[in-house]
This record gives sequence, structure tokens and C-alpha cells, in this order.
Amino acid sequence: MSEYVPIHVPTESEDQGSRLTQPVRITEQAWPEGAIPVVSICSTAYNHDNFIRECLEGFLMQETTFSVEILIHDDASTDSTANIIREYEAQYPHIIKPIYQIENQYSKGIQPYVIFNFPRARGKYIALCEGDDYWTAPNKLQTQVDFMESHQDYSGCFHNVSVAYEDGSKSMHPQFDEPLKDTFTVQDLAAANVIPTSSNLFRARLFPEFPAWCARMPIGDWPLHVLNAEHGDIGYIDRIFAVYRVHSGGVWSSLSTSESYKISIQVAQAIDAHLGFKYTRAIRKNIAYWHYRIALNMSREGVDKGISAHLRSSIRNCFSHEQISKKAFLAMFIKHSCPVLYMRLKQVQKALRSIRS
Repeated sequence: MSEYVPIHVPTESEDQGSRLTQPVRITEQAWPEGAIPVVSICSTAYNHDNFIRECLEGFLMQETTFSVEILIHDDASTDSTANIIREYEAQYPHIIKPIYQIENQYSKGIQPYVIFNFPRARGKYIALCEGDDYWTAPNKLQTQVDFMESHQDYSGCFHNVSVAYEDGSKSMHPQFDEPLKDTFTVQDLAAANVIPTSSNLFRARLFPEFPAWCARMPIGDWPLHVLNAEHGDIGYIDRIFAVYRVHSGGVWSSLSTSESYKISIQVAQAIDAHLGFKYTRAIRKNIAYWHYRIALNMSREGVDKGISAHLRSSIRNCFSHEQISKKAFLAMFIKHSCPVLYMRLKQVQKALRSIRS
């Protein structure tokens, strides 16, 4: 894979200015041959045959005043996902533009969005949605594009989503229980990824190429948000327009809590370096919290080896996070770094309790 991935740049003759007077379902729109879409919906799918129909229907129900293309990448699914996509492609060939892989690309460390979808996206804006998630409101795209058209200095926008658990272990709930602030800066997004993938819409071609470090990341959306935010703030729309599914086959939702924290640490460190350590205090504060939570999970699971290393990393990264209990942290640190001292303190504590009783 090359170090840099070029992003498609339209020619001067490509016009994205045409609009309808009223929103119309995109399946009922008729645009001249060769018309350039205003929005490119980019989606990836792998073994999503239980979900892909709902995902595609969420795209096709969009009612807009502008043209839309759907770019979907099937990563060599072994179930019937590709066949379902072919059904929709045959029905809407002017809208749905799939890629069907023979070999799985993600397992090779290749990010399908960056390598296969973004370079062929022709839209002024790009909207994201994984094949196992889906949109719930026909005015989602129109609302987001209207927002972007009225906020020309913003690089993108996102909205709230519902979280659905396929195993029924929890009831559906909003990802954000409380309203978020209206605007997120590059510093906000460097510290933590708050943007659900299925809610993200951003201006295409804000930067000419993806840096090489992005290709080495186990997740691609968080670095993308930061790269976009370097070119303008990102707005939040306090509406629920999509559903994020938690299921055993999900790339992120199938990870354990500790695994997700480790990935977050890796990506946060890369983002910190990319930004020249300009926002390192905010970034390292969260890194400290993630190291602490990994240590806490290990302690609860009875795994002692490695706990003190994570606690030391938490200290090195300035562990002044409001969700870190200083008392619990100190007790755990002494227990795993100075076990003899910990046992003596426990004996003293026991003796004091005996005296008081």
C-alpha cells in the first residue's frame, strides 16, 4: 500500500449546484446523465446479511433536494450480504455503486473507506454508515446538508443515535443522554472520539491526501474526524437520526472493554504526535484514565501481571481525571507495586478496626 492515498478532485466542469425546490425521495429523482452528486454515502459491509437490507433502505428512503450516490464496499462476505447488495444494485444502478471484494481487505490491515470508497466519492459532502447500522429519519441528509450550507466555516456535523443491543441484554437508548455542546473543535476530538460513525457528514476533499500514520491505525473514523476538524469546527445536531447496533459480529462492539481502551490509547498517541503535541494535556488526561480502567478491569478479573505497568502509565500521563478515584488508585497501586507494604497496611487497618470495636 502506498504511503499516501489521493482523494478524487472534480474537474471544473463538474457541477454540484443543482437543487430541487422540495425534498424528494432519492429513488424518485431524475438527474441528467453524468450529474455530480451532492452527497456520497460511503458504507462498508462484511457478513451483514441480517442487517444490510435495513441499512440500504435507510439510505434509499432519504428525501432531499439534491442528488445522492451510494458507495458500498463488501469486504468478501461469506454469507449472503453481497447477493443482497446485488439485488439493490440491479434495482437502483444509477444510485448504488458497489465494490465486491474476493479477498477480505480489513484483515490485511487495509481500511476500505480510505482505500476504496473515499477516492471514488464525487460528492461535495460524504456521509458514513456501516452496513450493520441504519438511518431512521428520511430528512437526515437534508438536515445535515442544510446545516453545512448555513455554516460554511464548519468541516462537518453529526447527531445523536440510538444504541440497540441485538442480544436483548439492554433496552434501546440514546448514545448521549444529555445534550452535547453545539460545536466541537480539533482539541475536543483529539482528546476523545464522540462522533458515531453513522451520524457523520463532512466536506469532501478538505485535505489532498491521508497521512501514512492513518493507515496504521486499527480504527479509521477517529483520525478522520481530527483531520477534518483541523479545517473547521464540527457541529452537533441534537436529533436522533440513526441506530448503532451492538452485536457479537461488530468490529468495535465485539471487543472487550480493556481491548477498546488499548486501541483508544494507541490512536490517541498517534493523534497527539500528528498534532505536534499541541493538545497533549487534554489527550494524556484521557490516556491516563484508560490505563487506570484497564488496570481496574484486570484487578476485578484476578489478573495481577501487568496491572502496576498500567498504573505507572496512568501516573506518567497525569492521572488527574475526574473519574479516577484517587483513594482506589492509591490502594491498587500499593497492592500491586508494593505488596509487602500493602499487607502490613491491611494488618494495621484490621488492628485499628479491632480496637474501635
